[in-house]
Parts: sequence; C-alpha cells; structure tokens
Amino acid sequence: MPDDSNAIPHDVIQRRYSNLDTETPVLLLPYRIETRFSPQRDRLRIRIYPDQIHIDSHNVPLTPKEIALGQAFWLRTWAAPDDETERDAAWAALVDVLGPRRAAWVARSLRPKGTPSPRDLLGDVKKLFPEVPVGNPGPARARLLPDHWCVHGYLDGERVLDEVISVPEDSLVVAPDLTDPDSLPDDGPPVDAAAEWTVDFQAALGKGMALDIPLTGKYAKIRNRGLDELIVFGLRPDDRQGDPAALAPEGPVRVVQGLVALNPVEG
Repeated sequence: MPDDSNAIPHDVIQRRYSNLDTETPVLLLPYRIETRFSPQRDRLRIRIYPDQIHIDSHNVPLTPKEIALGQAFWLRTWAAPDDETERDAAWAALVDVLGPRRAAWVARSLRPKGTPSPRDLLGDVKKLFPEVPVGNPGPARARLLPDHWCVHGYLDGERVLDEVISVPEDSLVVAPDLTDPDSLPDDGPPVDAAAEWTVDFQAALGKGMALDIPLTGKYAKIRNRGLDELIVFGLRPDDRQGDPAALAPEGPVRVVQGLVALNPVEG
C-alpha cells in the first residue's frame, strides 16, 4: 500500500466532497476499474487504470531521424511553392512515417521564420532550420492523477464499503521505455520496473492504483453477498502546490476523476 503517514484523515476528505456547493465546478474524467475476490473470498481486490484521455506520449525533443524527415518535408514543400499536389505528397510522406500527430509536431518544430529564397535552397540548407532539442522518446505517462481515491460500495441501497487511499505520484509510466530494451524481462510481460504496476497487483498497491480490502468486521457481509454497485472517484485539490491544507475543512476540493463499475461485484 502507498505510504499514508502524511495522508489527510479520511473523515476530512469525506466532509469536503460531501459538502460541495452546487456552484462548485466539477470535472469527471473516466477511469477503468477491475475487481476480484481473493481465492478464499476474504479480500476484495480493486485495480484502477487511467483512461486514454490521461495518457501523454508526446515528446518535445526530436530524434535525429525525425529531424531529417522534417527537414526533407520542408525542402520538398519549398521546392514546389505553386504545386499543391507535390506539397500534399510531401506531407503525406511525413505522415506515413510518423503518423499525423507526430508529423505535425515535427513540421511545426522545424519550421523557420519566413520562406527561403531559391538562392537559400542552393546553399547550406541546414542553416535554414531552427535549433531544436534532440533526444530519444521517453515512455508514455498517465497525467492529471488525483491525490486520493475514494471507494464506495453499495448493497441493498446501503453503503457498506467506504475506503480512501492516497496516490503518491503526480504521473505514472504506463508503457515500457523502448529506448532501453535491456531493461525488459526475458520472460513475462514486456514491461520495465517503472511500468510494472500496470501488470503486477503488488506494484499497483504501492502506486496507489489498487486496493486490497480485508472483508472482516463491518465488511463481512460483502464476503457473503458481494456488492450491487461499486463507485470509485478521485479527489484533487484546487491548489496542486503540495499543501495538504488544501484538503482541510476550509480548503476547496474538486472531484476530477470518477467512474462507476459497470459489472457488480457478486458472489
């Protein structure tokens, strides 16, 4: 489980979202959850996965290959100022290799100010292009994560499950770093240590993206009957400067992630 030694008390968090004013703007972004009982049915295990809207795979630096392709695109475009067919073909060639989004970023990054003259194109064309950061692409990350997950379970119209966990990191790696293939295991899922939480339950617990709830005491009835509905949503303060007081009774809270399980947790 994540280190909750500095976590805000459960009752404080619950008071804040329970008393949200109707004038408070609320943004709900999707997440996916998976649920399963342990083999002995004495624990409820919940996994939380970011949705595609949270995935940031954009890399500002360009690779040497991207620079060469982008420069070739602009040179081909400049060489045909009045030939729309050729200009479209230059763009199509760039998109064919990089995809539309990355091609747009590469073209934008390498576009110089103004249009070179025919004489400029006969000289050292590399001087026509702006300097850009160069580097290998990093792994995709999930961003805009909440500070806490709140988990509610309902049975026969009554809330019988009530848990809160903290999310220690502001973003999480969701894909392996393909620039370092030696970091990938020889067997098993092709993920490195940073993305291990996506396939390993214990690692997900440490990232605040999973719960392992003992079904004892007040939760014993869940062990026998399951749940009719499971709701998971995230809380994030208005101020992300790291001040826990932002979630204190006087501080505003904005619900920014949420979902309802579409499959009831049943026996």
